[in-house]
Amino acid sequence: MPDAAARKIAATFPEYFDYYVGVHEGTSFRGALVRAVLLGTAMLSRVRARYEIFSTVDDGVRGLVAHGAIDASELRRCVGELRERAVAWT
Repeated sequence: MPDAAARKIAATFPEYFDYYVGVHEGTSFRGALVRAVLLGTAMLSRVRARYEIFSTVDDGVRGLVAHGAIDASELRRCVGELRERAVAWT
């Protein structure tokens, strides 16, 4: 979990964006619970940015592309590169 300072900064994101996604991977009960809590928090927020939560990075990319927020090929390239680095690091 991010520390208090990071959470305070993240809380201001909806002021700058009209749409954003959260990706919290996993199919376990804990993953589903995290996604449900975050979605509930977003629904109760006073800021009306559209917020969607996905369980995979690929689904999150599709959400961003469907909204017209980003170039899919570039995002997929970046995610692929980060995954390769993570595998090489472990």
